[in-house]
Amino acid sequence: MAFAYHAGTSIYTSAIGMCTAAAVMPSMPPNPFFRSIAISSGLLIFLQLSSPSDIDGTKQVWKDLCKELDDAHIDLNSLTSGVDPEKWQNMGKEEFDAACKKFYDEMGKTRDCCNNIGDCLGGAAMMSFAAAVVSAVLGGILLKMAIAKTAATATGPVGALTATTITTAGATTIRQKLRAMVAQSGKYLMTVATIVGIGYALLQMLTSSTQQGLSQAATPTDMNSTPMFEQVFIEGLPQSFGQSTSGDRTTTGDRTTTGDETTTGDQTTTGDQTTTGDQTTTGDQTTTGDQTTTGDETTTGDQKT
Repeated sequence: MAFAYHAGTSIYTSAIGMCTAAAVMPSMPPNPFFRSIAISSGLLIFLQLSSPSDIDGTKQVWKDLCKELDDAHIDLNSLTSGVDPEKWQNMGKEEFDAACKKFYDEMGKTRDCCNNIGDCLGGAAMMSFAAAVVSAVLGGILLKMAIAKTAATATGPVGALTATTITTAGATTIRQKLRAMVAQSGKYLMTVATIVGIGYALLQMLTSSTQQGLSQAATPTDMNSTPMFEQVFIEGLPQSFGQSTSGDRTTTGDRTTTGDETTTGDQTTTGDQTTTGDQTTTGDQTTTGDQTTTGDETTTGDQKT
């Protein structure tokens, strides 16, 4: 059916051409009423002129978007399902699952919205193509009436008058059908346009809501709702690799630093202090216990050990 849609615009154009040909077809005696009917019929067909293939192509874009949303859902599930739940049970898994559930719900609403818009556009494409075919049929009938009216001229005045009367009545019926079709298709297309417009607005609202929800889930502002992470200690590693402190530092217990240590402010250590690397202290330094420094030690201020 989509292949036939590509001929829709050509069918409309042919129908308008047949109405124009019927209007200019000569006849004796001249019949201006038939001519005006043929011209107005062509204008009515022109009002319905549209491209079923373009409408169907737009429908396919929305349908492809639905498929992409489904694929994204599957990809996210595959990423999370590959992780052992026990390894991150205490690392915010419950909060992550809650954020994913909310995201999937919003994604489902967005998918339904896109699918409904695609269905409406698909119906509009079908109706546009059907209107093109009907217009071409009616235009062809109108052209045949004009030809018959012209041919009846050779039968004499009585035959010509009879043909004029019959063709004028038939042309009037065709124009009435075209008017009804224009009114019906116009209402339908207005409905489709309204649905698509509402769908766009709803899609933007859903997208904004989803982005806001994901942003809040990724960067929570309520500190009470942040995940309770579990602290992990790895045995055999030094306690620190170089330290830099701006301000006073007070340590109760033994302190071991592997790397350079720089303290801007007073430093007080109750216990043994061992530093492997250069130590620089700007301020008073007080150490209660043994102090061992491997490297240069610079203290600006009083040092008590």
